[in-house]
Amino acid sequence: MPPVKWKYIKDPVHGLVKISNEDLEIISTPLFQRLRNLHHMGTAFLTYPGATHSRFEHSLGVAELGTSVFENVVCNSSGEDAIIWSNLTERKKMEKTLRSACLLHDIGHTPFSHTCEGFYNNEIEEIKEKILANLNFVTMDGESNEEVLIQKGNHEIIGCYIILTEYKRILDDLDIDAKSVAAMILGRVNRDVGRDLFKPYRILAQILNSPVDVDKFDYLLRDNYMTGSALISLDKERLLSTYTILGDILVLSGKALSVVSNLIIGRQQVYMWVYQHHKVVYTNALLERILERLIEEGTISSDFFSVDNLINKKTDDYDVINEIRKNHDNPKIKNLYESWRERNFLKSPWKNAYDFHNKIDDEVSRSELLTIAKAKPALLEQQISEKYGIKSDKVLVCSAKFLPYAEQGLDIKIDIDGAPVSAVATLRMSTEGIKQYTEVPYVYVEEAKIPEILHYFQSYRRRSH
Repeated sequence: MPPVKWKYIKDPVHGLVKISNEDLEIISTPLFQRLRNLHHMGTAFLTYPGATHSRFEHSLGVAELGTSVFENVVCNSSGEDAIIWSNLTERKKMEKTLRSACLLHDIGHTPFSHTCEGFYNNEIEEIKEKILANLNFVTMDGESNEEVLIQKGNHEIIGCYIILTEYKRILDDLDIDAKSVAAMILGRVNRDVGRDLFKPYRILAQILNSPVDVDKFDYLLRDNYMTGSALISLDKERLLSTYTILGDILVLSGKALSVVSNLIIGRQQVYMWVYQHHKVVYTNALLERILERLIEEGTISSDFFSVDNLINKKTDDYDVINEIRKNHDNPKIKNLYESWRERNFLKSPWKNAYDFHNKIDDEVSRSELLTIAKAKPALLEQQISEKYGIKSDKVLVCSAKFLPYAEQGLDIKIDIDGAPVSAVATLRMSTEGIKQYTEVPYVYVEEAKIPEILHYFQSYRRRSH
């Protein structure tokens, strides 16, 4: 490889992002360039016009942040922790591995990001078997390799597979272990690195996949900025400077308390008011409904949403829209597509979780409505359709949720006098009050039907079927 040289890309969130000639070996591949054509926030651009950013710039941002966190972790390490970074050659290799994992962490995303992820379910078990045949993780708390994969989303599973197959040669040429990169995007360590390197590689994995990882850091900043929602005010440089090691976990220094409080509150606000926005949830569900109907009647070929097509044909958002447009006169989707194209959306009787609680003030009704909306949305649609004579394409049921910080496995740990403690507990930021608002069912109908629908749900009880 020639000496590492750097070029710069101007990013609206991070300013000048450094890109090396080694990075370009990955970035220049067709599969990585495909990320330019994947909307980072699915269909949110129909609600927030500025949300047209892609997985491409997000991946560059994650690599930039990952490098910064790595450098600060090394800088902030002392005593025995500093020793693990003392071998300069090994440290440079670790940094390259982390940077490659950051760049490739979203390489397995499906069209419209999470919106189309479920259409790949049929292949996931087979892909998991192929991954397990090639990769052995250092696991935690007695978990098996299979259990590691069960916890992960389809895009992470597909991404892991793509790294082990499509990027192995490129990574080998860069003297980077593809297995370590794949393990890292799953938040785990490839057992082949050797016992002496378990700890540093576990720290690297946490930089990319943990409660304080750079993936979350970038998408919260980026989505907040690109939507114009202005819900997060965060001193990025201050937060980056406080990443450090405590034992074998990545933590933030106690000096970061003021910034961490903004991060916790900001994340909660972005999820509740942007990702759970009633129109964002609706347009994602509408796109899924259109595609489901085309798939059910065989209009879209059975292999369109396949990993093979994703890899070889680089399936992206434009391919999906093209398939829909080719079939826009199909009676199964005609009204749905016109609703999408003309932005003539159905409406929900409540606009957010707080509104839901205010309008459906009976706790039992809320609980039962949420349960059926999550488990059997089609059944609830049928009930509404039959009771009020509503056409099937004029009612849509779905739900949205998020996990607040302090839930199991998500809490931020900070270093207080040499002990890792909960940031939420230290800051007295109990999430008990917000838990009841983290899930919301949405029922979309024509505006004229809202009073009837609202009355129906204000006394809703589960019926026997």
